[in-house]
Amino acid sequence: WVHVTLTNTFENPIVIAGPASVNDVAPGVIRLRNVTAAGFDIKFAEWNYLDGVHASETASYIVMEKGHHTLPNGSQVEAGSFMGTTAFATVNFSKAFSKTPVVLTSIASNNESETISGRIKNISTTAFAYAFREQERNRNTHAKETVSYIAWEPGSGTVDALNYRVANTAKQVTQEWYPVTFAPAHTEAPLVLADMQTTAAIDSCSLRIQKVLASGFTVKVQEEQSKDIETSHAAETVGYISVSQD
Repeated sequence: WVHVTLTNTFENPIVIAGPASVNDVAPGVIRLRNVTAAGFDIKFAEWNYLDGVHASETASYIVMEKGHHTLPNGSQVEAGSFMGTTAFATVNFSKAFSKTPVVLTSIASNNESETISGRIKNISTTAFAYAFREQERNRNTHAKETVSYIAWEPGSGTVDALNYRVANTAKQVTQEWYPVTFAPAHTEAPLVLADMQTTAAIDSCSLRIQKVLASGFTVKVQEEQSKDIETSHAAETVGYISVSQD
């Protein structure tokens, strides 16, 4: 676990982090714990069939005050949290969006040490469905965990001198590297956060990211291999937020 100290002041921070880079190809997920107004802990958690020893990875994070916010350009953003389980359940937004948002999530507690990955489906202007899953070899039972989310309407703009892009890919992201192009491009390599917006295949998996440039990045779905060696994955839609100071 690595501790991150927040430099801004928050009352009730919501933290989203990941996907991880690929300095080490062993599959796993980003986990958070001990989220407070002062900071949080973060680590890369390999799936439990592996040895748990992993090279250092880079992961971007975003922190937002809990609540439903309207940005200067009129776009809506909501930051919140809920208790997640291994069964899909509906999470209602506190206020309806005018456009279907991109939803990013992070597991923000460590009530049980077994590695889990979260999945999203059925995103609308009023709600989304969420569940997490342990590795495929396990019986899929797990303690409830705190899950943080940020839902952000698609578009681009500037907030506090930070330029952002929020968008979805086509439903084409599989186990192969998929190129994403920013529209418009940044003038410097941004921070990028991403999450699957669909659950076309339930296999335990996570996203990995590489080649983050001012023009775009590449992303793929990485399955774990606790039960079998195949890693092919049905095409998913990925939502992302990119942020830079250009």
